[in-house]
Amino acid sequence: MDNPDSLKGSNETYMECPSDHKRCRKITQEVEDDYRVIRQCALNGEVGCLQRTGTRKIKLEYCECVGDGCNSAIGLSAPSILLSVIAFFAILRSSVL
Repeated sequence: MDNPDSLKGSNETYMECPSDHKRCRKITQEVEDDYRVIRQCALNGEVGCLQRTGTRKIKLEYCECVGDGCNSAIGLSAPSILLSVIAFFAILRSSVL
């Protein structure tokens, strides 16, 4: 079952996740000849994929990933925090003068 972690290069839309959801989940289901992909935001989970096969032509694959392109679960990075602190002090300084 072909199941890339990323939306990059596809025509699927990105979805914004709540800021506390740092991981993304992709569930691929194949039941007989019916194939679907479910994308979700996830609070936690181990990065990677897990495959399961059942009876009557049932295949499932669960993938957890981190970063842009798998559902846009974006967290704050050190540079953005630093810029926020610098901007805060610049505003504070200008209001004191």
